[in-house]
Amino acid sequence: MSQQPDRSEKNENKSWEYATKVTYLERPASTDETSIAKVIESYLMAHARGDLGILRSHLVDTAIIEVEHGQRKLTREEFLVYTERYRPTIRKLYFLDLEIRVTTPEYAVASYICHRQHVGSNSFHVTRRLFRFTKNLSNQEWHIIHSICLD
Repeated sequence: MSQQPDRSEKNENKSWEYATKVTYLERPASTDETSIAKVIESYLMAHARGDLGILRSHLVDTAIIEVEHGQRKLTREEFLVYTERYRPTIRKLYFLDLEIRVTTPEYAVASYICHRQHVGSNSFHVTRRLFRFTKNLSNQEWHIIHSICLD
């Protein structure tokens, strides 16, 4: 059985897409958990491809993204600018041991271990992270309101 190569292929913008992976500590069971998992997977793929439009669509207008533990908190628009500049330095980005918990009909959290490898490095930078979600009850869509670095 051959090992699958990293999904490092060119996208329509002629820039390199880096490798991604999502694994689950517990598979999503409910409809809401499955919807949130799809948002997370789409968010990760959009990040890898540099598709800022899709990234923007997964974040509420007032979203806060913590990019460095306790030090750098960015608004949605600041995060998109940061992503555009920083993304080419990433070689691999994995969201592992993802666990999704819907706590109310309008609120959920998803915790995971983020493994990030940069171009020119053989090691991974590993952090525990948490997404907070809100559900728009008018269209039933889940959106990220906060991304936190736990360590």
